Order: sequence, then C-alpha cells, then structure tokens
Amino acid sequence: MNEYYNIPRVHVKELTDKAFAMARSEEEEGLAADIKGKIEELKDAAVAKIEEANAEIDWGDGEAPEIDREALTIRIPDDIIYTLLKMRLNENDCRNRGYILDGFPRNYKDAQNIFLVRQKQFDPETGEEIEADEPELEEGEEKSFEGFIKDETIMPSSCIVLK
Repeated sequence: MNEYYNIPRVHVKELTDKAFAMARSEEEEGLAADIKGKIEELKDAAVAKIEEANAEIDWGDGEAPEIDREALTIRIPDDIIYTLLKMRLNENDCRNRGYILDGFPRNYKDAQNIFLVRQKQFDPETGEEIEADEPELEEGEEKSFEGFIKDETIMPSSCIVLK
C-alpha cells in the first residue's frame, strides 16, 4: 500500500538503527553526543551487572570470561526514540505526504510524548520566550502533560488504526 501511494513508513527498528549509528559517529556535541553518552551509561550498567553476577559464580581454576561491550544488547531509551521519531515526522516527505507509523506509539503515554509539546511562555514585559525546564522525575513518577498542546507540525489530521 505504501508503495502505491508513496507514503513514508516509519518503523521503530529504523529509529533504533539510526540511534546506534549516531552513537558510533565522531560528533562531540548535539544529539549524537547525547545518544552516545546515554548508550555508554547503559553499557556500563550492563557490564557492572554481569561482573556482579560473575563474582558469585565459582569458575574453578579459570577466571570469568571477558565481557565484549560491543556485543551487549542495549535497549534504546524511550526519550531518544521520541526525539528521533519527532525529527523523522518533521522531514519533508512525512509532512507533505503523511506517514505510516509501524508499531509505535505502543500506548497513550508514548503518543503524548510524541505529539504534545509544551506551550510556549512569553515574558509579559519583554515579549521574549521563557525557556521552561523539564522537572526531574523521581523513580516511578510519571510525566505530567499539564500545559502541553498538540504539536500541529506533526499531528495527523486523521488516523486509521489496524490490528
């Protein structure tokens, strides 16, 4: 169907592949550097967990096998997926022809994170935009979408859900 209508298909696998490619890039700043840092944090945590498990195992005369950081399976965090998906939906082909979202968003929370943006606040005296900082969430605390509005640049005007 998407070949006939020439509608871009956006799949989460493509986004995760793009995130890993950005993490391998040599960029020192920007989104690629943020992704690289987050992936390195996740790999460090996975290595620590494996080493902790290996410490409890009796390896006899040998020692624990060496851990290959590159072979570790890391799940890309949702906030990175949200950012990459928003970037993809803002590209010209998606904006002009529409798009097919394949397998994402999985639930209402994902849809809120993708299609809602914080409403811009302006200083009444100078008229300049006030940057709103994202509050740090405690573990288990959900993000509040109070004061958010639809992102009209990527929000679909109509939608078909297939199961």
